[in-house]
Amino acid sequence: MVPTVTLTVVEGPHKGQELVCTDLALVTIGRAEECAFRLRGELADLFVSRRHCLIRVGPEGVEVRDLESSNGTYVNGRRIGFPIDGGNGDGSAAFKRLLNDGDRIRVGSSVVQVAVLKPTTGTVPSGESECCPTNAANPRSHPSSALGRLDKDFVT
Repeated sequence: MVPTVTLTVVEGPHKGQELVCTDLALVTIGRAEECAFRLRGELADLFVSRRHCLIRVGPEGVEVRDLESSNGTYVNGRRIGFPIDGGNGDGSAAFKRLLNDGDRIRVGSSVVQVAVLKPTTGTVPSGESECCPTNAANPRSHPSSALGRLDKDFVT
């Protein structure tokens, strides 16, 4: 079962922008046209990389992964996306992080709050990848290249 995930900009120039995912999804956040969750149009957005980070929604939960952004991705004030000492030595654990309900991701000058609603028993998945913007002031459809079905080949 996949949780329903809502990404809401709570601080910054895109305050109020929101995206709701109700099925397996990969959501790219950044300035590029192909990003499902675009943060573009304001001077402050120059701190956002074209493809800044990736949110993965799957049955095991929600994960954010920095895509080697120039200015980093921060979860609850802590930077991810740079090598760490210890562990297996390759630093890969620092480039991703599991997300919980209420976590805040800072991308450039925008802060995105994550809401995770665990599925209830008896919920039947639709089989469709569903992720929709809910801000009426900024409606747009997402190109298929920006929002994809989560598949078994996605490397964790």
